[in-house]
Amino acid sequence: MPNSIFRPTGGIAGLILFFFLNLNPRRGKPLREHVAEFDFVGLFLITGGILCILFGFNESEKGCESLHSPRCRLPHS
Repeated sequence: MPNSIFRPTGGIAGLILFFFLNLNPRRGKPLREHVAEFDFVGLFLITGGILCILFGFNESEKGCESLHSPRCRLPHS
């Protein structure tokens, strides 16, 4: 029953904000201008880099079966 206190409290806080919060809305740019300025190449590069790091962490958890497996090949010095 600890969640029962949060619902009415959140509802009351939401109503207070709805009626008493006076924001000064200003006219922003249209969506077309936002899309035209957005860096999609950077987004795909960051997403690809994060995915590579996450896949690397996932593979490192598995470990190596033997030193001759392709997963454990190290460059020769």
